Amino acid sequence: MADDKYGQAQWLDKAVAGIRFRPDRAAVRAELAAHLEDKQADLQRIFPDIPPQEAEVRALEAMGDPEVLGRELAKIHKPWLGYLWRLSQVLCTLVVLAALWGAMSGSNPPDIWVHTNPSWLGEQPEDRQEELERIVFGSKIQSRPLPVQGAVEYRGYTFTVEEGTVWEPLAEMPEDRFVPYEQAVLLTLRVEWSRPDQPLAANFSGELWAEDDRGNGYLSYEDYYHNADDMPRWGEAQLLHCGVLARTPFSCVYEVVLPVLNQETGQVKLRYTYGGADLSIPVVLEGEP
Repeated sequence: MADDKYGQAQWLDKAVAGIRFRPDRAAVRAELAAHLEDKQADLQRIFPDIPPQEAEVRALEAMGDPEVLGRELAKIHKPWLGYLWRLSQVLCTLVVLAALWGAMSGSNPPDIWVHTNPSWLGEQPEDRQEELERIVFGSKIQSRPLPVQGAVEYRGYTFTVEEGTVWEPLAEMPEDRFVPYEQAVLLTLRVEWSRPDQPLAANFSGELWAEDDRGNGYLSYEDYYHNADDMPRWGEAQLLHCGVLARTPFSCVYEVVLPVLNQETGQVKLRYTYGGADLSIPVVLEGEP
């Protein structure tokens, strides 16, 4: 039973003392206060002559011991749940504000968080060069930077080749080399969008393929491993490698590795045609785009 040493304010403070998350404590205190007022009003309606002070005491007695009630409330209202809820509110607010900022300014909103994956080059790029020399070209190779490329806009997405490298042989390649490639291209492709609820299709990296200005085609990962027999017009199936380097709510950075069949190739086009799309991203290998 409630002791009459507690007034209403003291009873409420005692009942919510164990709730450590302040917003929860304030909300529960307000709810308990409303219940006490209802009980007190009921008593005064049933017993019109009862003094207000006695109605308050009886209402407190009906609510029970505040210490016992407080222990049960503390079990229900864990502080970490409250902090997690508050954090989710902050993150949602940041996403909405960033999306509004991007929509109003017409530019890409800042990245809020970034998920990254390792590069195909790895931590030791020279090891990859040795691998290309040994497996692909059969001779020593040199590298040069890819020319600056223009951005491509398509269905609300911006595709930009940020940087790239072209590997070429330094000497004549042996006829009996393992694969028939004469160049290799490594580039990073950044895709940006303004709304976090409309990211680029998850299958983009697996369905990206290419064609060059010499009439050669390079299959996507999905076509190379699943549908190569359906594309005999390209002769031997060549594979384009595309992997995710970094992903945010408003952008994705891909790494594209493309061995090129002919050293005279001046341009390749990265293509995405899955589901009726018709995206073409020209990549000039030398000279100006």
